[in-house]
Amino acid sequence: MTRWTPRRWRVERRRGTGSVFRAIKALSLLVALLTVVFWTHAFYRFSGITDQNWEEADAIFTPATKTDSTIAATQVRVTLNTSPRRKSLHEVILPSPASKPQLRETFKEQPMSSGDWVFTDTYLRTKLKLFLYSAYLDNRLAVPVVRVIGAYASVNGAQVSCRLEYASGEASVVAATKKTINENWKLKYGAAFFLCPYSDDSDNPPPVRVRLKETYELQWSPSIPIWPLETRPGEATGRFAVCVKPLHYKYDRVSWLAEFVEFHRIVGVDRFFFYNHSIGSNVDRLLRVYMEKGVVTSLPWNLDIK
Repeated sequence: MTRWTPRRWRVERRRGTGSVFRAIKALSLLVALLTVVFWTHAFYRFSGITDQNWEEADAIFTPATKTDSTIAATQVRVTLNTSPRRKSLHEVILPSPASKPQLRETFKEQPMSSGDWVFTDTYLRTKLKLFLYSAYLDNRLAVPVVRVIGAYASVNGAQVSCRLEYASGEASVVAATKKTINENWKLKYGAAFFLCPYSDDSDNPPPVRVRLKETYELQWSPSIPIWPLETRPGEATGRFAVCVKPLHYKYDRVSWLAEFVEFHRIVGVDRFFFYNHSIGSNVDRLLRVYMEKGVVTSLPWNLDIK
């Protein structure tokens, strides 16, 4: 017969308590694992982002010949979630070229930038780190300017110069005015407009390309084209466009993006401008369909800022 001394009783009690704690820990890990499995299943079930889904969608709107990028069907219905229980969730009706309306005159096909960001820092000793994206003729001010859109990091507020190049082969150098966009949250780089004044009269046609540099440096940036603004003051058309911030981190929530586009089209949006830093294959396919309709303009956004 075991004799239960006070010391032996305390040892057995500690052993029993340890077993209970181990059981609770194992149960907690099991609950956490089941929670992860549940939400993972729910995400794929309700988002419809699977290769099988897009294989079915490809069979609907991809031509059989594989040599023509147009949509063959008279009307295509892209089902973004093919779950048996939610068959009709997030369906987008896309007309084919045969039924596609003509592009609205408000948004004529025109190049929007030189294609991507241009880095202008050619010397390690320069104080100005400058990135350029696009440039436009802007005659809304008292003095017409070339409005250059860019990003910069400056140690001491270095001065910037513009080299305006004309179709005749001539060029002029002017001082640029920097207009900082005050939403950089005290980060190293900030967005800015660089305004380069030019003479706007019939005898002097506007410049066609522009280069920038720090005033006291020798090397100019690569040149970028200058695009005219299609709409002038007093010529508002009443049309509505949405500019969406860059898509990044391999963004691939295709059903959410389709909902965003279709909702804003219902309330009157005519054109969407997306900037592609990195997107997934599903979103890429959806954007291409919208681009064929003339609804979306997609521009590259490879900004190497660290």
